[in-house]
Amino acid sequence: MIKNSETQSRRVRKYIPVSQPINTQYIDTDFMCVHTNKFTLEDDIRIVINCYDIAYNGFFILQNKSQPMEMFITFNVVRDSYQAPSHLRAMPIQRNKSTNTLYTINALNEVIKLRNNGMLDARYRIDWNDYTSSILLYDKQIGLSVVQHKIYDIRKINSYA
Repeated sequence: MIKNSETQSRRVRKYIPVSQPINTQYIDTDFMCVHTNKFTLEDDIRIVINCYDIAYNGFFILQNKSQPMEMFITFNVVRDSYQAPSHLRAMPIQRNKSTNTLYTINALNEVIKLRNNGMLDARYRIDWNDYTSSILLYDKQIGLSVVQHKIYDIRKINSYA
Protein backbone atom coordinates (compact mmCIF):
# COMPACT_ATOMS: atom_id res chain seq x y z
CA MET A 1 0.00 0.00 0.00
CA ILE A 2 1.40 3.41 -0.98
CA LYS A 3 0.91 6.25 1.46
CA ASN A 4 0.75 9.84 0.35
CA SER A 5 3.25 12.35 1.74
CA GLU A 6 0.62 14.00 3.94
CA THR A 7 -0.11 10.73 5.72
CA GLN A 8 3.59 9.96 6.09
CA SER A 9 4.48 13.39 7.48
CA ARG A 10 1.53 13.69 9.86
CA ARG A 11 2.73 13.20 13.41
CA VAL A 12 0.74 10.50 15.18
CA ARG A 13 0.45 11.12 18.91
CA LYS A 14 0.24 8.31 21.39
CA TYR A 15 -0.78 8.38 25.00
CA ILE A 16 2.02 8.18 27.51
CA PRO A 17 1.42 6.13 30.67
CA VAL A 18 2.79 8.65 33.13
CA SER A 19 3.07 6.03 35.85
CA GLN A 20 6.05 4.64 33.91
CA PRO A 21 9.40 6.44 34.27
CA ILE A 22 11.03 7.64 31.07
CA ASN A 23 14.81 8.20 31.11
CA THR A 24 14.66 7.57 34.88
CA GLN A 25 12.61 10.75 35.38
CA TYR A 26 8.87 11.15 35.67
CA ILE A 27 7.02 13.24 33.13
CA ASP A 28 5.59 16.60 34.16
CA THR A 29 2.00 17.03 33.06
CA ASP A 30 -0.46 19.90 32.77
CA PHE A 31 -4.20 19.59 33.21
CA MET A 32 -6.02 21.12 30.25
CA CYS A 33 -9.58 21.97 29.29
CA VAL A 34 -11.12 22.63 25.88
CA HIS A 35 -14.37 24.57 25.80
CA THR A 36 -16.57 23.18 23.03
CA ASN A 37 -20.14 22.17 22.18
CA LYS A 38 -21.99 19.00 21.20
CA PHE A 39 -21.79 19.82 17.49
CA THR A 40 -17.98 20.03 17.37
CA LEU A 41 -17.14 17.67 20.24
CA GLU A 42 -15.88 14.73 18.16
CA ASP A 43 -13.84 16.96 15.83
CA ASP A 44 -12.31 18.78 18.80
CA ILE A 45 -11.36 15.48 20.46
CA ARG A 46 -9.57 14.41 17.28
CA ILE A 47 -7.72 17.76 17.13
CA VAL A 48 -6.63 17.33 20.76
CA ILE A 49 -5.36 13.80 20.06
CA ASN A 50 -3.35 15.02 17.06
CA CYS A 51 -1.98 18.17 18.73
CA TYR A 52 -1.03 17.05 22.23
CA ASP A 53 0.92 14.26 23.88
CA ILE A 54 -1.89 12.94 26.09
CA ALA A 55 -1.04 11.36 29.43
CA TYR A 56 -3.18 8.68 31.10
CA ASN A 57 -4.93 7.60 27.85
CA GLY A 58 -8.18 9.44 28.39
CA PHE A 59 -10.55 12.37 28.55
CA PHE A 60 -13.34 13.43 30.81
CA ILE A 61 -16.11 15.17 28.92
CA LEU A 62 -18.15 17.48 31.12
CA GLN A 63 -21.50 19.05 30.31
CA ASN A 64 -22.87 22.39 31.48
CA LYS A 65 -25.98 21.54 33.53
CA SER A 66 -27.85 24.72 32.59
CA GLN A 67 -26.79 24.76 28.91
CA PRO A 68 -26.51 21.09 27.86
CA MET A 69 -25.03 21.90 24.42
CA GLU A 70 -21.95 23.44 26.11
CA MET A 71 -19.20 20.88 26.76
CA PHE A 72 -15.71 20.77 28.28
CA ILE A 73 -13.02 18.23 27.39
CA THR A 74 -10.51 17.74 30.21
CA PHE A 75 -7.25 15.82 29.92
CA ASN A 76 -3.63 15.68 31.07
CA VAL A 77 -0.85 16.51 28.64
CA VAL A 78 2.89 16.15 28.77
CA ARG A 79 4.21 19.58 29.72
CA ASP A 80 5.48 21.66 26.78
CA SER A 81 3.84 19.39 24.19
CA TYR A 82 1.30 22.03 23.16
CA GLN A 83 0.73 22.52 19.46
CA ALA A 84 -3.00 23.15 19.35
CA PRO A 85 -4.51 25.72 16.98
CA SER A 86 -5.76 28.91 18.66
CA HIS A 87 -9.39 28.30 17.62
CA LEU A 88 -9.48 25.21 19.85
CA ARG A 89 -10.00 27.35 22.98
CA ALA A 90 -7.74 25.17 25.14
CA MET A 91 -6.70 26.43 28.57
CA PRO A 92 -4.62 25.15 31.46
CA ILE A 93 -6.75 24.53 34.52
CA GLN A 94 -6.41 23.42 38.12
CA ARG A 95 -8.60 21.08 40.13
CA ASN A 96 -9.78 20.89 43.70
CA LYS A 97 -10.32 17.15 44.01
CA SER A 98 -12.40 17.21 47.20
CA THR A 99 -15.17 19.26 45.54
CA ASN A 100 -14.50 18.42 41.87
CA THR A 101 -14.02 22.11 41.13
CA LEU A 102 -12.06 23.07 38.01
CA TYR A 103 -10.70 26.60 37.71
CA THR A 104 -8.28 28.84 35.88
CA ILE A 105 -5.82 30.88 37.92
CA ASN A 106 -7.47 34.11 36.70
CA ALA A 107 -10.87 32.84 37.87
CA LEU A 108 -9.41 31.90 41.26
CA ASN A 109 -8.00 35.41 41.62
CA GLU A 110 -11.42 36.88 40.78
CA VAL A 111 -13.13 34.69 43.40
CA ILE A 112 -10.67 35.91 46.01
CA LYS A 113 -11.22 39.55 45.05
CA LEU A 114 -15.02 39.18 45.07
CA ARG A 115 -15.04 37.57 48.51
CA ASN A 116 -12.27 39.69 50.03
CA ASN A 117 -13.51 43.27 49.40
CA GLY A 118 -11.59 43.62 46.14
CA MET A 119 -8.27 42.61 47.67
CA LEU A 120 -6.17 39.87 46.11
CA ASP A 121 -4.56 37.93 48.96
CA ALA A 122 -2.77 34.62 48.35
CA ARG A 123 -3.52 33.59 51.95
CA TYR A 124 -7.28 33.96 51.56
CA ARG A 125 -9.06 30.65 52.22
CA ILE A 126 -11.82 29.76 49.77
CA ASP A 127 -14.76 27.62 50.86
CA TRP A 128 -14.60 25.16 47.97
CA ASN A 129 -17.95 23.64 48.97
CA ASP A 130 -19.55 26.76 47.44
CA TYR A 131 -18.21 25.59 44.06
CA THR A 132 -18.83 21.83 44.16
CA SER A 133 -18.92 20.29 40.64
CA SER A 134 -18.26 23.66 39.01
CA ILE A 135 -15.91 25.15 36.47
CA LEU A 136 -14.69 28.66 37.33
CA LEU A 137 -13.76 30.70 34.27
CA TYR A 138 -12.76 34.32 33.84
CA ASP A 139 -13.03 36.55 30.79
CA LYS A 140 -12.15 40.27 30.76
CA GLN A 141 -15.41 41.24 29.02
CA ILE A 142 -17.74 38.81 30.83
CA GLY A 143 -16.08 38.55 34.22
CA LEU A 144 -16.27 35.47 36.44
CA SER A 145 -18.43 32.56 35.25
CA VAL A 146 -19.39 29.68 37.52
CA VAL A 147 -20.58 26.73 35.43
CA GLN A 148 -22.22 23.79 37.18
CA HIS A 149 -21.13 20.61 35.39
CA LYS A 150 -21.78 16.90 35.28
CA ILE A 151 -19.81 14.08 33.71
CA TYR A 152 -21.13 13.48 30.21
CA ASP A 153 -18.68 10.75 29.19
CA ILE A 154 -15.24 9.26 29.80
CA ARG A 155 -13.30 8.35 26.66
CA LYS A 156 -10.11 6.45 25.97
CA ILE A 157 -7.71 7.64 23.26
CA ASN A 158 -7.29 4.17 21.80
CA SER A 159 -11.01 4.18 20.93
CA TYR A 160 -10.12 6.80 18.27
CA ALA A 161 -7.41 4.72 16.59
